[in-house]
Amino acid sequence: MPGYHNIDETFFLPDQEFFVQTLDYIETIYHEHSFFEIFYVLSGEIQHTVNDRTERLVSGDIVFLRPGDAHKFENKHSDDFIHTDILAKNNLFQKAVAALDSPLLRDFLLASEPYRLHLNSHELSFLEEEIRTIESSGKSNLSALTFSFVCNLLCLIIKKVSPAPNNTLPLWLRQLISLLNASSSFTKTKKELYDMLDSLSYNRSYISRAFKKYMSCTMTNYINDLRFTSAYSLLRSTDRTIGDIIASVGISNKTYFYKEFYKRYHATPAQIKAKHESQQN
Repeated sequence: MPGYHNIDETFFLPDQEFFVQTLDYIETIYHEHSFFEIFYVLSGEIQHTVNDRTERLVSGDIVFLRPGDAHKFENKHSDDFIHTDILAKNNLFQKAVAALDSPLLRDFLLASEPYRLHLNSHELSFLEEEIRTIESSGKSNLSALTFSFVCNLLCLIIKKVSPAPNNTLPLWLRQLISLLNASSSFTKTKKELYDMLDSLSYNRSYISRAFKKYMSCTMTNYINDLRFTSAYSLLRSTDRTIGDIIASVGISNKTYFYKEFYKRYHATPAQIKAKHESQQN
């Protein structure tokens, strides 16, 4: 788009076609890309302007930017915005598109606006696990892993854009998920979380059954997944203490936190934090 700053492929290291990082809010100029950028929000909210259209993004939202899409962030909603940014050169992305051979992907490439989808907690955890695998892999199988990861990202488009009226989330559930995704919900007690249901036009028993039907997990498990995903992201991207992070995601039992954290991420919070600090030096 004329008039926008272009970030070209010199952003990548020599022979590199894939790059991923987790970071908080960074003020950016309005810019366009000559590569594909996919980012998803791990916590907080942000005002995002893309192709002169402004939208509000919350935790779980994922945006697929194509070469030529222009965008910028404006931090007008919260101070705890954290997102994972994935960059892929054209050759890698087009190779994955060709391998999947779906008309939906061709529509995505030609659409007037980039796709914005919403991920549930399980999908977010899956992407985070895939990224950890890539980051810990050696160079010998890096190409295969990154190709597989891009294919998985594109499968999200196929899955979520495909017509599926029986799986479409009702408006009240989308509203509830938006409330749960807000970082302010992390510190609420179970009772306070369920008190939020009183603002909806259905009884709690029906809402609980419908939530599990559509989301394949209970509301308690959903918010718990968000808490641990947020804690992991804060450890990777901030200098806050482990105790402060545990408190900020609303978990009072530290023994439970450490045990469950290791079960999910196969590393202690201190190990994740140390890795982040070594990368900063």
